[in-house]
Amino acid sequence: MTKSTLVPYMAQFNMSHQILEAHQIKKPPLLYDLCLCTGLVKHVSLCKLHVNCPQKLQQILVTTQSSTIDLRLISTLSTSATCIDFDGELYFRGRPNYNLKQLKLKSQVQHWLPEAEALLKSLYISHQKVPDYLQETVRRPLRSLSELHLGTVRVTAGEICLILDSVPELRLLRHYQLVSALYMKHAEGWKEGKEGREGKIPTYKLLNLDADFSHVVRCRMSPQSVLPIDALSLAVALCPNAESVRIRYDCSTHHDSIEALTSLHKLKELSIVCVTSGERCLLDFTDIVPILEVHGEAQLKYLELKVIEEVDPHVIIKCCPKLRVLILSGCGFVTPDSCPYFQCGRGKPKYFLSRLKLLFYADGDDFSWDHSLPQCFWFATLLPDGKASHLRGLFLESPRIQDKTFKDLLNGCSQKCLLPEIQILSLCRYSELSFPHLTALTAGESLYYLRISQCDQFKESHMRRLKDLVNDDVMITYDLDVEESTSGGIRVGRAAK
Repeated sequence: MTKSTLVPYMAQFNMSHQILEAHQIKKPPLLYDLCLCTGLVKHVSLCKLHVNCPQKLQQILVTTQSSTIDLRLISTLSTSATCIDFDGELYFRGRPNYNLKQLKLKSQVQHWLPEAEALLKSLYISHQKVPDYLQETVRRPLRSLSELHLGTVRVTAGEICLILDSVPELRLLRHYQLVSALYMKHAEGWKEGKEGREGKIPTYKLLNLDADFSHVVRCRMSPQSVLPIDALSLAVALCPNAESVRIRYDCSTHHDSIEALTSLHKLKELSIVCVTSGERCLLDFTDIVPILEVHGEAQLKYLELKVIEEVDPHVIIKCCPKLRVLILSGCGFVTPDSCPYFQCGRGKPKYFLSRLKLLFYADGDDFSWDHSLPQCFWFATLLPDGKASHLRGLFLESPRIQDKTFKDLLNGCSQKCLLPEIQILSLCRYSELSFPHLTALTAGESLYYLRISQCDQFKESHMRRLKDLVNDDVMITYDLDVEESTSGGIRVGRAAK
């Protein structure tokens, strides 16, 4: 933890003695945070935890290797803590980049994709603000839990229902069983109301909706029913103020399953991930377009699309000009491209993403002819309207940026540096990348982490040269395919200063 973290209580749990140790600073601030690290959360001495934690406790981070928890832990802490986080997404908001610090402690280079996804998430979280409602909850004499992030903890929809009953004032509940739980609790009353009978449904304060329409991940192909087609319609009726939506689906998910999202009042974050066994999906990008048309121009700031077919990047850029985060991973793009329709003269786009802070693009398929973005996309994101971008994080796997495109980007930039605000640059299987191109990308003063992975034109000699060109505090990690390697495999190393 750094000075800006302000964590007066750092708790360590000793499994052999079941003792919770708390270390308090001399002049504690008004709010307290707790970091609880356990092997099995259900064995934590709840009495000791409840006694040792003061009523001014604000946030609790629980890290566990177990996939299950005892719900008594949540109910016990819900009367004192305002935020319980089993993931880190809430706890590390606005705090220094945690995952990058962990990279310096690792002795081996990680695979590119998991590292890139972790760094992207960490960089995004570090620039998020603690919401106002959390501060308001702290000031109340009688405090209640406002945020609960269950991460990958295994809970059933029935257990989510129990949590909703015990903590009805929740503003955020992160888990993919949330929409299933809402349907389980209120479907009967909702349908009676639609039929003119006396059925009633409440309105929740929840600002998120997480839905899992897939059965591939959850049941590993065992025959279990998935969410009904009207599940999101009910969820939107129950949570009309939801701002963040995360959806997981598979090849059997119907076209109309996500249509209800157009009725939300203020959608800011949208994540749609396809979990499929390779079959052609019913739901595709054309079913997502109406949502982008309704919410994109007004307030959509975060868009994640994974393994989705027929994606048209022109539609995304035109409909969502305020995007700050764009993630395209393993998607198939519409062919032929729609450049003529969107009037991209000589590959130069008409629309731009000038507010983009984080861009993540992973091809995921070296051989598919539809897994390639039109060249105008790079002008819209890396050089919006002829000006240097505001990107802080750029993660690219096999982007296929042509040499001519890159030269045009450099020549068209009105500033000396193409990426003046870049902090993390991570490139993988970028065959077209040359040493001059990389030096142009790393010329910014804000860069503190660079990853080069399996880029054909790079050797260890290039990395040594690059180390002399960047700032002294830049951490460089690389894994290169080197023909002269005696082992015949991948050469890996660090060039950290």
